[in-house]
Amino acid sequence: MLPPSPTEPGADAYLTVTAQGATLRQPTRDYLVQAAAVAVLLPVLVVLVFALFGLMLDLRGRAVDVLGGLTCLLSGMTLALGLGLAALAPLRSGWSRVELSVDGGSVRLPRGRRLEPGQVTRIRAGHLSPLFKWRGIVAETSAGDVVIVRGLPPGRARAWGAVARWLGEAWQVPVQAEDPASLALGMGPREQAMACYLPLQGIWILASILVLIFSKDAFARFAARQSLVFFAISSVVLVVMVVCGAGIGIGLEQVHRGLGVIPMLLFILPPVLIRLGLMLAALFQARRGRAWIIPGMGFLVRRWQPPEESWPLRS
Repeated sequence: MLPPSPTEPGADAYLTVTAQGATLRQPTRDYLVQAAAVAVLLPVLVVLVFALFGLMLDLRGRAVDVLGGLTCLLSGMTLALGLGLAALAPLRSGWSRVELSVDGGSVRLPRGRRLEPGQVTRIRAGHLSPLFKWRGIVAETSAGDVVIVRGLPPGRARAWGAVARWLGEAWQVPVQAEDPASLALGMGPREQAMACYLPLQGIWILASILVLIFSKDAFARFAARQSLVFFAISSVVLVVMVVCGAGIGIGLEQVHRGLGVIPMLLFILPPVLIRLGLMLAALFQARRGRAWIIPGMGFLVRRWQPPEESWPLRS
């Protein structure tokens, strides 16, 4: 006997329970949202990237025409891709269909695969890959993880979280579901923290400010605060090193032409590389779900570090 349908609003779009069994599928609406993102956002991103590229290189004349042609070509290709994905949305929804039988609770997965309830040790709902924000529901087995459904939008975490808990109740196994309250900007705590440490000039500043404004998760807010404090301190150090290097370089340039470049490299390159290395290290630790304190920053940021038992460690 299967449990009754979850009462969470929106869950019925993913799960249908009948006397014969249950059907789980990703609704057409979710695939249409993905298609709209490809058709609208990617062309805009292509135009912005190529425009920035042209400004940085100060292209003129025929080079501008070539760059404009490439921009139009790639924008048209992404728009066509988005429209194609929109047309395939109903088919993709049908392909994601998963059937759960009443007798024994076995699951028939897409492409002829089957999953027996005795094989499942835990249901996990949430982030599947650090590279993409879309979520999924996974059945953990002794032979490895089996993805039941993927491509779930973070904004509907309450709905598909209820579906995951329903599956856990049906199979009598524990459930690990992402807390919807921890989501902000369409990302979970680890993703928010990773964005705060992304070593692209300006990106981590914007991400950190947005996390402090919109996120309530202590882990993500710690990363945002540490990132901003580290940026301020490292920028001051870098300015001091530039001034020192420039002063020594000017003096050496008077002695021999060309020597002024050496102190500039010796004074500027090391702090730049150290800052980049520490940001990458913090990014890696955030990906693992660890509230890592950047060396030398403990006296400033330790009071913001959340308790270790609340860290979203990767399982």
